[in-house]
Amino acid sequence: MESLSMDINRELLNGFIDESIDNLSGVDDLFVRLETCPDNKEIINSVFRPIHSLKSNAAYFGLMNVKKLAHTMENLLDIARKGEKPVDSAMIDALLPGIDLLRTILSDVRESGLETTDKEPFDTVLRRIKSVIANVSPESRITEIRELVDYLRMQISDDGRETLEGLIGLLASVPSLSSLSPGPCGDTAGTKTSAVLSAAAEKFLGILEKNGPILKDPQKTASLTDAIIPMRDEFRDGTKASIVNEIADIVSTFSMSDSGIDDLAVSLLREKIFALNEPSEQTPSEERTGSTDATRPGASGNAKAVDNAESRHEKTIRIPERSLDDFLLSVGELLGVEELFRHVSRQFAADKTAMHLSRHFLDAVRQFESISGELRSKVMDIRRVEARILLQKCGRIVRDICAKSGKEIETKTSGEDLRIDKSYIELLDAPLVHIIRNAADHGIESPEERTRSGKPSRGTISIQLSENEDNLILSVTDDGAGLDYDGILEKAVSLGIVKPDTRLSSANIVDLLFISGVSTAKTVTEISGRGVGMDVVKRAIQEAGGKIEVESAPRTGTKFTISLPRDASTQIIDGYVVRSLNENTYVFPLGCVIEAFNYKMRDISTVPGGGKTILRRNTIFPVYMLDSLLGDTVKGDDNETRDGKGLLIDTKQGRSVISVDEVIGIHKVVCKPVEGDLFIDSVFAGAAISATGNVQMIIDPEKLLHVTSGEPVVRP
Repeated sequence: MESLSMDINRELLNGFIDESIDNLSGVDDLFVRLETCPDNKEIINSVFRPIHSLKSNAAYFGLMNVKKLAHTMENLLDIARKGEKPVDSAMIDALLPGIDLLRTILSDVRESGLETTDKEPFDTVLRRIKSVIANVSPESRITEIRELVDYLRMQISDDGRETLEGLIGLLASVPSLSSLSPGPCGDTAGTKTSAVLSAAAEKFLGILEKNGPILKDPQKTASLTDAIIPMRDEFRDGTKASIVNEIADIVSTFSMSDSGIDDLAVSLLREKIFALNEPSEQTPSEERTGSTDATRPGASGNAKAVDNAESRHEKTIRIPERSLDDFLLSVGELLGVEELFRHVSRQFAADKTAMHLSRHFLDAVRQFESISGELRSKVMDIRRVEARILLQKCGRIVRDICAKSGKEIETKTSGEDLRIDKSYIELLDAPLVHIIRNAADHGIESPEERTRSGKPSRGTISIQLSENEDNLILSVTDDGAGLDYDGILEKAVSLGIVKPDTRLSSANIVDLLFISGVSTAKTVTEISGRGVGMDVVKRAIQEAGGKIEVESAPRTGTKFTISLPRDASTQIIDGYVVRSLNENTYVFPLGCVIEAFNYKMRDISTVPGGGKTILRRNTIFPVYMLDSLLGDTVKGDDNETRDGKGLLIDTKQGRSVISVDEVIGIHKVVCKPVEGDLFIDSVFAGAAISATGNVQMIIDPEKLLHVTSGEPVVRP
């Protein structure tokens, strides 16, 4: 465990970590694509860039384990880049755990400020990567010796320098290691001799090595800065010009810091100097520029092209997510002001003596509504990110399961370029992972089973993200065996959830999947099969105002569909406002209201057991009185003997009619959470403040129709 230097700006460090994790997030998907297209140079370069960038910048922040691991991974990837060996499963199997470990280390550093690395897993990952390198290229052992010598030169004390130089002389007697000659004047010369450098680069390196660590000496720092000018003249274009710019940035950054140009800066500068001597790459896409922008694949799924991130790069600024949420909440409060303005406007309109003032006030209200609406829209857009972050892990998940189970599964994704609210990325992550694991582990059959059934040996899992005017829709479809309805019912009976000999429709059996303990698996694996998770998945989706549906056919496959409101939980909703007989005001989410209509008491029928129904458009719907469902005592006449207004509500339980006393209309409202023991498991999703300052409770229709007093007696 190693504490980072206090000289490092924590905000700068966190920014570097966030950017690095973002850049690594797309690498899993690239590796999966690379496995099917092992010779595709564009994908290889797209994998190489973020790892090379991480290696180049990690040392600045003192993340030496990150640098070491990234550098080792880079060496293996470089073999593929140079065409020494095509990418194969062994190479990818070695590199993927390295990506996971890099993300883990970076996340731990962000949380604790410490580079906490468990030695055993770290060494295991390194050994595995080095083993693949050694099998591919014996020359890599020589490269490793050169790098170790270079590292020792930087770390060893004066007392041990003579011994080290003796070892270098011995190694130099080996023909392939002859480049390990001592540096000028006995100082460190790096992994290559200065004789092969250009005159300008050799001059810069000479100043650097002659002065050792240049702390806060302005004269020495100025000599380094002056030595950069000839290098700029020599390397004017392309990759090497970028490297010279990086050298200038390192000198400028460290010279202004408290530590000055210390050993770490010297190490970084020497690495950049020798990079100037490397042969120029063939294409811009293969440049080793050290850019921190990882190029990501296009959404088409073919491995031919990779988008050039630099061509659409825009300047960005990182801000805490909580600050953005607080700002959005404040913007949402403008809705309350809008409603107040409308209320005052209606009062002006009713006052004939204020007609002239009413017109001016109404114009001001409309202008305010336009500006506040535009502001809300722009804030919402700020919160949106590419869905690629969510979908790109799917291929990796399926690949890992195939490696353990021996199955053959192709993963298809679409909708990566869709921009969705960041909160949906977090909300959908766990459900998506759970559904994909179930599809790959239980849904798709083994190649032998599929062949016997007349199917292709390779199964397919398709993940599609789309949106319409109202909803964001995520679907996961597999062409596997379909749900085992008998098995699910048998499991539910064994758990006591369903009584023996109970007959259920296929839809009711599917509902059993979302009860804890009920699983589709015939056997428990290390991946899934314990019946844990689908209940949690459904609860999380419903709490966000969405729903999850399942379609399945034997031997054909299964489709899970998750629908969510298009705009995420911003606390701003379209509400259908009604008034009960007790003159309390309530809000129904607009999405669940099919229509509102007037009815006469003669339209209501009473069925055995006391339930009420109504016939509307040739369909019978159950009828519930809102006051009765909420347990309110109705003042005056019996509400069940009066004409009223009905809301046709659509819920998971079907369509029902809720009787209310008055329909006020559609309003945008800011949903405030309600807390306290009284609201645990209540039918209320939150509360809103009306234009007149009254509290309006927001009703959750799903929970409303599950209350004891309102259990349906008759279902159409």
